[in-house]
Amino acid sequence: MNTLYRRSRRIPLTAAAAVAAAMLTCVVAQARAQVIAPPVPASLQVEAGHTAFLVAHARGTQDYICLLAPGGFEWTFFTPQATLFDDYGRQVITHFLSGNPFEQAKARATWQHSQDTSAVWAATIASSTDSAKKLEAQQQQMQTKLTSDIGDVKQQATTANTKIESVTSEVGTVKGEVANTKSELDKTIAELKSVKGDLSGTNSLVATNGKELQALRRLGERNYTEFKLLKTKEPQRVGDIALLLKKTDPKRNKFTLEVKADDKSTEKKDKNVNEPVQFYVAKAAQPYEIVVNNVGKDQISGYLSTPKDRIPRN
Repeated sequence: MNTLYRRSRRIPLTAAAAVAAAMLTCVVAQARAQVIAPPVPASLQVEAGHTAFLVAHARGTQDYICLLAPGGFEWTFFTPQATLFDDYGRQVITHFLSGNPFEQAKARATWQHSQDTSAVWAATIASSTDSAKKLEAQQQQMQTKLTSDIGDVKQQATTANTKIESVTSEVGTVKGEVANTKSELDKTIAELKSVKGDLSGTNSLVATNGKELQALRRLGERNYTEFKLLKTKEPQRVGDIALLLKKTDPKRNKFTLEVKADDKSTEKKDKNVNEPVQFYVAKAAQPYEIVVNNVGKDQISGYLSTPKDRIPRN
């Protein structure tokens, strides 16, 4: 419990100031009516006839110093340093330690109004250990919660480690599958056959199925466009050329088609399955190739192979 000493300055009031004071009195009366004192331990109950006057929100510190005491050391209150604000964030009071002029300047906790500089000094006349007990209970609750949180974190870490191990295992499996796929592709590339084309002195690697065509694409030397060609009256676009299927012989796996490129038409007659059908175009130094893998009635399927480097022929 604190005994309060109040010092204030007397200021002459004009008529306008008197009106302002009357208005302030009304405001203070309303403020008093709205302030509800918080519950306190029985030993700190305020004497009858006193009412709560102001609610403010403090920001600052209560400073203690460790001093020698009988039987050892103890924390001794040193000084407060805080600023109090109203509900709108406006500074209303400063809290600090200063000399009380009514006690020969003895150091006391002080509250000074931020506008009129009036001050109140307080002296301790009673204390309570309820706060210490509450603090101990709160600390125990915090310790219990901290222990629980640590347990949760450990459980989450265990779960995360399990997931990481699972992902690591999956990555290892994927790596193994990629290695197997690469090995199979390398084997397929090695097994690709070099077939002589229909142009004099030219040989090409030929794919006879989708797996081998994938291997050719992996080599990265040429572009490949798959097609399915039906026997029609009009040419069909395949890549940057046009093809016209003229005849098929499924029993003998032969076909005849017409190639349209550079505004020219060239007939490729009685060609065999998996035989590179080659021809030159103006925009490439290397020949284009057509490979037919399947011959059916009035239809063929295969792929067009074109060079990646488009260097015009001389």
